[in-house]
Amino acid sequence: MKDDRKDLPKIREFLSDILLLRKVTPPIIEFTTVLKYKRPNVYRALKDSCIAGTAFHQLLLLEVPLDIALDRLGLNEDFLTT
Repeated sequence: MKDDRKDLPKIREFLSDILLLRKVTPPIIEFTTVLKYKRPNVYRALKDSCIAGTAFHQLLLLEVPLDIALDRLGLNEDFLTT
């Protein structure tokens, strides 16, 4: 995925789908944190497309330190250069 607004529907669908998981707690905050730093244009477009105050918008306001997000997702700093 490139840092391009055209990928916004795919990202929104992915995040919506993982929010529906019930048997496990998905690392959604980690996903959005990495998205914020790895694909800032897509993150900004996603955030701007949400209605302020909705649960989805509030979710995008949450983040953990990037190094912790990468660790929890089993990624390393090299991931950020691809």
